[in-house]
Amino acid sequence: MGPSWGIDIRGQHIEGVVLEDPGSPRVLRRLRVPTEVDRGYYHVLGQVHKLVEVLSADVGMRADRVGLAIPGHLDPITKTLKHSGLEAFDGKPLPTDLQTYLGLEVKLQGGARCMTLAECRFGSVTEQMPGAKAVLGVLLGEHVEGAIVINGRILNGRQGIAGSIGHTFLDPKGGPCWCGKHGCVDTLLSAGAIEQHYHMLNGRERTIEAIFSGSAGPRPDLDALREHIVYNLAKALGPAISLLDPDCVVLAGVPVDDKVVTEQLPEVLKRFVSNTRLDTLILQPKLGSQSVAIGAALL
Repeated sequence: MGPSWGIDIRGQHIEGVVLEDPGSPRVLRRLRVPTEVDRGYYHVLGQVHKLVEVLSADVGMRADRVGLAIPGHLDPITKTLKHSGLEAFDGKPLPTDLQTYLGLEVKLQGGARCMTLAECRFGSVTEQMPGAKAVLGVLLGEHVEGAIVINGRILNGRQGIAGSIGHTFLDPKGGPCWCGKHGCVDTLLSAGAIEQHYHMLNGRERTIEAIFSGSAGPRPDLDALREHIVYNLAKALGPAISLLDPDCVVLAGVPVDDKVVTEQLPEVLKRFVSNTRLDTLILQPKLGSQSVAIGAALL
């Protein structure tokens, strides 16, 4: 086996990694370029092409296939993207276009699915629950993405939407969602929604990274935000855990990187799970922010 290539397309950046081989999490090279999605769909394809060319030069070989992680899902019938949260992407045959653009085979999955696959293969699931058969993954970022991995394999579902926790109903207070529905998990727990709630609490505008950086010491505004995140995340996860009854849940993203959030979550989560106790293990990614790109390299 030779090196394995993974690319993670986000709203702000595109990250590429080259793994030593599919059986190893060792990253030979990692690189980011800006997505610049405001310049259009074909410009983003060009950014991916640029990334692949630079990585090829860096490792001294060209890939014969790449795995691609994207926000949203691939429709199994039309083979086009849906629910990406990026207007320029929805309805586009991204894997087909990229195969033509790059001259390579392209395998595509959602970002949360790639993150969860990587953690099942090399990360926190392997380390803390190696016998896990069912794993639920949730990625809190620009949008809320979800994934289900069964016996080490990603579950896509008949409509390609398995694990789409971001667009399950949570609370009407969340208001209209960009997906066209109302009160989705995404309207309360996406990065933008959390930033808006923080602004409502204290009148200050901060990015989610700035909100949670340097958070040592008493901060009533941050404590109130944590309470908001923990309650709504528990309320969203409870029905999903009751339905799937996974061995563990992998939570990724800036809000759940916060130690206080992860410590408080299990106790509140008990209120929303249909059992007398919570046996589900709540895990954080061991592979960090590159887990999505690593998972893409495993497709």
